Amino acid sequence: MSFSLIKIISCAIFIAEKKNNKILTMLLIDYAKTQLSKSQYIYIMMLSICLHEKNIFENDIFYKLLTVYIELYSTKICRSLILL
Repeated sequence: MSFSLIKIISCAIFIAEKKNNKILTMLLIDYAKTQLSKSQYIYIMMLSICLHEKNIFENDIFYKLLTVYIELYSTKICRSLILL
């Protein structure tokens, strides 16, 4: 597991929580729980919680693109996570 996937999943969980999209948040957490090891899951959850206190990715272009992507395609993301 690479750090980039951990970064993507933790940022996606944070953005879904910030946008108050509870279904997407639960599906992303469930995906992380089932597809990753326990230590990676804990790291993802710690990083997403830390983003609430200080968002270090706020000015990053990756974070801005992920935010727009989740806003536009949240239903498709939910559908694909359900079908996994």
